[in-house]
Amino acid sequence: MKRILLITVSILALSGCAKEKPTGVPVVVIPAAEASLPQNLLLTGTLEPYRISPIASRINGRILSILVDEGERVDAGALLVSLDPLVESVAVYGIQGNLAQARNNLEAIDALYRERIESSMQQLQTLRETTTKQVAVSETQYGTGERDLARQSQATLTQIAITLEGAYDTADMLLGISEKYKDPGMRNLLDQHIGVFAPTTVEDARNKLFDTTTSLKAFRTHFDANILDGEASAAALSKSLSLAETSLNDMKSTLEKIHIVLSSSVTSPSFSDSKLSEWKEKIFTQGNMIETSLAAVRTQKSRGSLATPVDVLEKSSDLATAQAYAQVEQTEFALDVLKKERDAKLAEAQAMITRLQAEAGISAAQLSQTSIKAPFSGIIVQKHAEEGEVVHPGAPLLTIADDHAFTITIGVSDAHVGSLILGREAQVTIDSLPDKPFKATITKVASSADPVSKKIYVKLTLAETEEILKSGMFARVIFAFAESEGVIVPMSALISRYGKHMIFVEQDGIALQRFVEIGTHSDQFVSITSGVDVGENVIVKGNLYLRDGDSVSIIETKEEEPEKSGSGTLHSPQTLTDV
Repeated sequence: MKRILLITVSILALSGCAKEKPTGVPVVVIPAAEASLPQNLLLTGTLEPYRISPIASRINGRILSILVDEGERVDAGALLVSLDPLVESVAVYGIQGNLAQARNNLEAIDALYRERIESSMQQLQTLRETTTKQVAVSETQYGTGERDLARQSQATLTQIAITLEGAYDTADMLLGISEKYKDPGMRNLLDQHIGVFAPTTVEDARNKLFDTTTSLKAFRTHFDANILDGEASAAALSKSLSLAETSLNDMKSTLEKIHIVLSSSVTSPSFSDSKLSEWKEKIFTQGNMIETSLAAVRTQKSRGSLATPVDVLEKSSDLATAQAYAQVEQTEFALDVLKKERDAKLAEAQAMITRLQAEAGISAAQLSQTSIKAPFSGIIVQKHAEEGEVVHPGAPLLTIADDHAFTITIGVSDAHVGSLILGREAQVTIDSLPDKPFKATITKVASSADPVSKKIYVKLTLAETEEILKSGMFARVIFAFAESEGVIVPMSALISRYGKHMIFVEQDGIALQRFVEIGTHSDQFVSITSGVDVGENVIVKGNLYLRDGDSVSIIETKEEEPEKSGSGTLHSPQTLTDV
């Protein structure tokens, strides 16, 4: 009896429990509501120093000391590395010595040529005065044919003396055997500035000029003592005539040898072909004058008398005048050559000074590079060399980072890059400092996308920093956009299959499938643009395995709205994230 009663009670209990069990799939719903959805774009990156710079050696040298270590903070201008200045100091002192020598050389050249030019100008002035007198004498002789022909012969000998002196001066200027033209400036005219195929011809010409010096000296000694001043006797005139002939023959031979030298010469850049031709022409003219003088002497000797006929005297007068002017012209030419030579040597010496001054400036600048200082305030992030090492220009010594500010580089898809312009602000959070937000500003936008990632890189600079921030920290960058108004439902209600979006709504205990169009969405909520009306119960839990028309039982109804703080991250309809 007791057993029957127990079974009856159990059946009744089970029957009561069966009546309380839900009749459909248990679900949680939320009424679809119209609300505002914050639109934020989240991107990620890492903190980087505002600028980072390698510090390298600019000269060859040995490292004496490195005064900083990795991780050490330094101020702008602080001494970081000292290099051994010995090599550069030696170079500077050597160049300074060469420069002083070059300046002394310039002054010596200027003084030498100034003295020689002044002497040549005085000689030219004297020659001009003598020529003027000689021309006057020749004109007088031409107009007085009946005068004492001995005095005319005296004038002829005087002209021969002038001709010989001019020819000798020209030859000596080229060959350089006397003290007057023995300095390198003139002697180099043949030895260095002109190349000669047969150098022995130069020595032959010089030896002959030595012979001419002897005969010319004998003629001038007798001429100065017996002919130049006062009335000369017939014997004195005859002896002078013989001495003049010997000297003229020697000078003729000398000029012929000089012409051979010039004809077998090649010029260098410092002595042009045109100048060589001018010298040949001068030697040729001097030779003609010597030949004319020889002809006059031979005529006098063949007559056996110093008496000169009037017609010969007339020609002699014209010749004397021409020879006098030729001598002036020749001296002017020699002076012009001397001035040009001086100008060339001064220009060469000045060019040497200019070059040495430039080298001295470079060496002095290099010497200042032995003390290497910090280009800006920052922190030493890497040490590339050690004390005692020998380094060369460009060799890295240290790397310094300017961490007074930080930058963040982020990759942005083309869907959002149009709204990220220079100067736009963003909020930055650091994972290790979640409660400390920072502000940042866009300072650079790349002009093209990266060929690998297909992203366009954007650089932001933090407006403020703290010592706790370190390079390499992970950062989240949030850009805030305008809020979106519309029907908002939780993301858990959305089911995406085969490129289509749908949700289930509960109506009279039945789950109804709705295909929807979505707008923007955050991590928690999504905007529905069509397919759901305000107030409908949207199933947010228990919806994953529902089918259209299934029976459902509501076990909880929630009331949620998107947060107004903007902390939710909004994404475009096409992408859920841009990270």
